[in-house]
Amino acid sequence: MKLSIVATLYQSAPYIAEFHQRASAAARRLVGDDYEVVL
Repeated sequence: MKLSIVATLYQSAPYIAEFHQRASAAARRLVGDDYEVVL
């Protein structure tokens, strides 16, 4: 695993999908598919 994105999302249910989409797109540009998102 080259990259881990760790975020707290307390009371952020309306934003989770958008956050995941943007974070994943940025991670793929940096390290391809070798990343994880921890929410």
